[in-house]
Formats: sequence, structure tokens, C-alpha cells
Amino acid sequence: MNNIVIHKKLKISPTGWPPSGFGDFIRGTISLYKLSRLFGFKLVVDLSDHPCSNFLQLNTNNIIGTINDTKEIYNIDELTLTNFLMKEFEIKDIVVLETNCSYNDYNDLNHSIDSDCIEFLKKYFSANDIVNKNVIKKMQELELNNKEFTTIHIRSGDRYMMEKNSKYEKYLNCNAPIRDENIYNIAQKIEPCKDSFKNTKVVLLTDNQYISSILGSYFGFKTTQTKPIHFGLLSQDTSELLDTFVDYFLMTRSNKIISIKSDNLSGFSYLCSKIYKIEYIIIF
Repeated sequence: MNNIVIHKKLKISPTGWPPSGFGDFIRGTISLYKLSRLFGFKLVVDLSDHPCSNFLQLNTNNIIGTINDTKEIYNIDELTLTNFLMKEFEIKDIVVLETNCSYNDYNDLNHSIDSDCIEFLKKYFSANDIVNKNVIKKMQELELNNKEFTTIHIRSGDRYMMEKNSKYEKYLNCNAPIRDENIYNIAQKIEPCKDSFKNTKVVLLTDNQYISSILGSYFGFKTTQTKPIHFGLLSQDTSELLDTFVDYFLMTRSNKIISIKSDNLSGFSYLCSKIYKIEYIIIF
């Protein structure tokens, strides 16, 4: 098979649907990589039309395929994705798409992430010098040493990262407020574990600054004071995108990741743990 699949990261969706987040896009890449080995097509990841290319080692410019050619294939399983590709290959040699290829069970995803897949992912999703310098600076500010701290990650949900009157409000209930009871429930999940943190430094990472401020202060956790953003909801301020990568690649340097399940399971932290082989614990 001489077909090529280009997994293109979109900044703006031609159809109006919110483009995938960072974890979503990596998950889609994993699924496409698995299928490329099964069916023999060449897989290329194209980040050139997205500002994230400014913060990753490989900037894939001048790749065949435009935004207008890109098919948006979201929230499907692998079988549906396979059927889509086979139909596309009947009429064209090169298929350009963006997908998150959702999994019903993350155990299915575990079986797809072997050493070859990890090597492929790191080829495209490794920090460049700009990000690494900011991560090192943040570690110095927080007095952290590599692999000598635990990360607690709380995903409050995409809707809490929205701005009021966002064009995506009809999809995700934009600007839904974090209520005190939400934070209380999260705190109740952390409380039984707090004694285990006495002899280790803990960094709290979350997509919500209010949660970070309240729980960081209450439990005495270190916080990054960053403002991460969903990849599908970019503003003109690229510092928010840099903050997202600083959080992610700071997490890669921890010795354990604890995910507090507030919304859905976080692909952001889960895939970080799988790619960088970090112990991962979910507290429901």
C-alpha cells in the first residue's frame, strides 16, 4: 500500500466544531499509528498550521494537504475510522484528517502504546528549547528536582476553560461556574491521601486557576500559576499555549501522577504517564 495519511492539527475548524485538545490529538495519533502498521500506509503528523509547532521540536512545514482538504473525524471508534480510511483510499492516495478516535475503554489504548509507538510520538510531541527553558525555570522557582516530586492533576472539564459567549457554547456549556461544592468534593478525594504526601513534594496542576488557588493553599501543594488552554479554544495570546506545554512537560519529570477524577478521565495526564512511563493513579 502506497497510501499516506496526514494527521493535521487544526487551529480553526472548517465545520465549526471545536478542534481536539492535546490529549485528544495524541490519542488519535496513537490509533492512526496502530492502523498504519496493520494496513501499511505511511502516517505523517502535520502541526504546521497550529501554533503548537512553535513549542515542539519538529515543525512539519510544507506538507501536502491544506486545511480545506482536512476531514474532521471526531468521537468514533477504531472500526469506524478504519472503514472511513478504506473508503477514502478507494478514490485517493493521500488522506488528510484530524481525529480523536475515542476509546470506550482505556485498556484498549494501553495495548496500542508499545515502544515503537512511543518513539513515533516523541518524534512529533517533544518540547523544544523554549519550553524546556521555561520548565527548568519553573522547577527552580518551585524548588523541584527531576523525578523527585508527585503531580496531582485535576481536569475540571473543557467547559470551564471557555470564555463567556464563546462560539462553542452550544457544544460545551461555556463558562459554567466551578461551584464550592465541586471543590469540596475534590478535596474530599484528596483528604485520605494527604498523609502519604508528607515526605514528598507535590505539584498541583489543573485546568482551572480557582481550583489551583483554593486547593493548593489548603493542602500546601506547590502550584505553577500557569493558565493552560484547550487546543481547540486558542486566543491570540500564545502565552496560554506555552503555559499548557510547561504544565505537560513539567509533569513528565515527576515520579508519579495522581489524577483526581472530577470530570472525564484526563487524556492529558494519562497519555503523559504512558509515553514517559510514569506511575499513574486515578482517584474516583
